[in-house]
Amino acid sequence: MIGRPGSVVWLLGNEIRLSWRGLLARRGRRGWAAWIPMAIFVGLMFLFGIPLGRFLQNAGSPTSAPFVVLAAVTAGMVFLLMLSQTLAAAADTLYERGDLDLLFSSPVGPRKALAVRFLGVALNLCLTFGAFLGPVLVSASFVAGPRWLGGLVVLAALALSACAVGLVLAVGLFRLIGAKRTRNGAQVASALIGASMFVATQAQVILSDGRDTLWRSLWREADAGRLNPPPIVALPLHAMLGEPVPLAILACGAVSLYIGATVWLLQRGSNESKKPQDAGRESDREPGPTRSCACCTVPSKRSPFCPPRAIPGCNRS
Repeated sequence: MIGRPGSVVWLLGNEIRLSWRGLLARRGRRGWAAWIPMAIFVGLMFLFGIPLGRFLQNAGSPTSAPFVVLAAVTAGMVFLLMLSQTLAAAADTLYERGDLDLLFSSPVGPRKALAVRFLGVALNLCLTFGAFLGPVLVSASFVAGPRWLGGLVVLAALALSACAVGLVLAVGLFRLIGAKRTRNGAQVASALIGASMFVATQAQVILSDGRDTLWRSLWREADAGRLNPPPIVALPLHAMLGEPVPLAILACGAVSLYIGATVWLLQRGSNESKKPQDAGRESDREPGPTRSCACCTVPSKRSPFCPPRAIPGCNRS
């Protein structure tokens, strides 16, 4: 492992290693055999970026209305997919592993442990979607020009923003419906989002007897002036083109949103961690429950995001 044991780098490396190990285990592959399909897929995506680069090179002005509309729609679709993946990843990271009680009882501070876990979710999200879309953007930039490499920064900004929104939603859903239902709901939402995107792209093909697609329809409507998006919609496109001001606005906004969500969640957990300490003092005078969940065993070290009813008889019930 890289870094000193207990440091942020060391904990973050462990988070990434556990996440990728779990991903490969779900696919039933181990060793180098697990990476061969991924390497083939990355190569295919790299080849797919070459015709895309030629299209970007020969399609005219990259700041025209059709480019603005297509870039905004693509960014919105990617953000929704990232959001659903964040909900599932948050459930796995905070609850499915079942090691928060062990981590909180270690010399590593609870706030530091949670902050690194949140950062691990964001970084894994960047790596996952970077493996899918990164090769396309890199190969397209070789053909259309290096300025399109700004798309990598936009991809990272979308990942940070989706992670911030997803973590806040996940913690709220944990308390309302529980971690397991949140994870299952996130998986269903991811499937529905993917299916809706497929249906949306194919519906136009079916209705036009194969003569038209959704992207061509959007391009034609925007080129004819029937789609007039507000100036803010053009921000992702200008950032993809590597323009300094839009790129800085998007990157700083995503980082600020992520930091704000992390600080709010840590502060919320810190405030709620004081409640079980008072409950622990009361338990000195009254018999405690016959059963308790792992995160309530040590009240001062329990998870601040413990669901309201972990098991019957728990302190949080």
